[in-house]
Amino acid sequence: MTDEELKNLTARAENGDDEAQYRLGKIYMYGMCGVRRCEKRGAGFFRLAAKQGYNLAVRELEQYKERVADRSDSIRLDGKILPLKKKEILAMRTIVVKDNTIKGLRYGGGYRGRGGTNLSDYTETGGRVILLTELEGQKPLFIETIYIRAVVNDVVYFTNKFDSVFAFNARKGFYCSYEVAYDTQESYSVTAVE
Repeated sequence: MTDEELKNLTARAENGDDEAQYRLGKIYMYGMCGVRRCEKRGAGFFRLAAKQGYNLAVRELEQYKERVADRSDSIRLDGKILPLKKKEILAMRTIVVKDNTIKGLRYGGGYRGRGGTNLSDYTETGGRVILLTELEGQKPLFIETIYIRAVVNDVVYFTNKFDSVFAFNARKGFYCSYEVAYDTQESYSVTAVE
């Protein structure tokens, strides 16, 4: 599509032509005809055409709304969308365990001085191994600052005290540290037991 054709289509759409609004919606929504993709602008044109009863625009707008809703409830790990949704994780009252190749989780923690008066090196305060068979059906496991809620396909799903939902690959592990004094930090890790 040439610049002139795009200008003409835009003028028709701005003058209320529902087909032109739909076509511009497609162009912007999917980045067609050399136009940079802009879902919001595309949805805006679909909305205009849908208000006039243009059925294809109504369908496109519904699909767009579903995609946006799905994205906001999705959990991503390494650029991929995971099968469980945030709402599902938050609704879990017991830990779900399924389709794993790992046998359990190892978690432990310790303290490390960071300067000032505390020049200590890392001191481990203990660790624990828990088998997945022990986790299944139990209430969410609290470890320092997180609640483990599910272990599915070797991915650990957990929440923090603000009910934010996160996930990590159990084989790669998870590490967290936070300050407990101006010169000391506490840390802990959770890793897979093969």
